[in-house]
Amino acid sequence: MQTPKKLVIGSLEEIENRIDQHCSDKYRVENSSHYECKNCGRRIEYVLAIISLHGPSLEICIGRGKVIQKTIPFCPNCEVRPESQGCVHVTMERLLDN
Repeated sequence: MQTPKKLVIGSLEEIENRIDQHCSDKYRVENSSHYECKNCGRRIEYVLAIISLHGPSLEICIGRGKVIQKTIPFCPNCEVRPESQGCVHVTMERLLDN
């Protein structure tokens, strides 16, 4: 999975839902302790990413300085390592005020 960049979302829950869906599609739980890749069996690794929150404009990545941290999973054999920074554009600007 890649760190979101210029992803348009309506709520912050959408990021978590996308991560959960990716995990469900690509990984399996092994011994109730960690995820493994369904494709190659390798243990999943994680990158802690800083994600900037912006208003709905896609052209300009500026905002009010709010950031969130998300753990981005990836298979080191089958996926490119996620970047440590990204951004999302929130369509409901009131979410940026919290």
